[in-house]
Amino acid sequence: MKFETKALLIFSLIIIIGFIIINSISFLYYKNTLELSILREANAYLKLHQFNDLEPIPDYFKIVKKGDSLPSLELIPLLKDGDLTIYVDENYIKEKYLKFYINLLLWDSVIIIGLFVFFHYTILRYIKKEAQLRKTLELSILSISHKLGNFLSINKLNLEILKESCPQKELDRLLYSYNLIEKDFKHLTSLLKQLDKEPTKNLINIKTLIERTINEFSYLTENKKVILHLKDFYIRTDENKIDTVIYNIIENALKFSKSYIHIKMCIKKNKLVLAIRNDISFPTNSNTGIGLNIVRQLLPELSGKLYYRAKKNHYITVIVLYK
Repeated sequence: MKFETKALLIFSLIIIIGFIIINSISFLYYKNTLELSILREANAYLKLHQFNDLEPIPDYFKIVKKGDSLPSLELIPLLKDGDLTIYVDENYIKEKYLKFYINLLLWDSVIIIGLFVFFHYTILRYIKKEAQLRKTLELSILSISHKLGNFLSINKLNLEILKESCPQKELDRLLYSYNLIEKDFKHLTSLLKQLDKEPTKNLINIKTLIERTINEFSYLTENKKVILHLKDFYIRTDENKIDTVIYNIIENALKFSKSYIHIKMCIKKNKLVLAIRNDISFPTNSNTGIGLNIVRQLLPELSGKLYYRAKKNHYITVIVLYK
């Protein structure tokens, strides 16, 4: 179901429930007011009749003496004073209710039509405009991705040619970096193709995800000590988002570490506390913080929290995830 259709259904449901509640309250108020008004009017006419029985009264009221037969079966007794009882015609009350309902429905129709016109010409148009802008952005990114893919293909061929003349160690580092960029490029392309699809939640083992990410950054772990205290922790969540979070915090720690990185998982009931600590290889202001900003944006969508502290000699990053 399209987002526009869902929005229209939700809007319609809110309008219907809202007007049902308002109309019910309005009717109860009108009913009480009408009954009180009829009682006051009946009391006045009853006293007037006792003072002057020749004074005419409205057709919907009937004053009957004790022992006299009722002129109609559709009369409702209101007040009694001695031998006299004043009745009101039930059809008169029904007619009052009917007029009230008709007026109420007419005003409801005007308001509802106005709200739907407003909804159509503002919210729906805004949604469609956003969808068009998003589509344009997707096409632009896909076009850039296509050109970047061609660029990577050409450079992969160039690296193959360089194998004959370049030292093996330096060439291996270039190839590894290229393969990492190519992997990220394929991952980005996959994400772009799934933008119009509802995100699916899979059962992910955070321990496995961390180990896999560490292996991907093996070129950054050279001459560094990696300390891992990991436990199995399964969580059902968006795989792409949690992968991006783990990828960025580990990349951030490895990139700016000098000699070690320590990753520890603490599990308390349905909560995971993931702590990453590393020393500092160069001044703090060298870190642009883009990776952490991405994590800050994604974690609320995963019902997670981020705590980050930069000290003189080390960084500490803590992520809290809930099942």
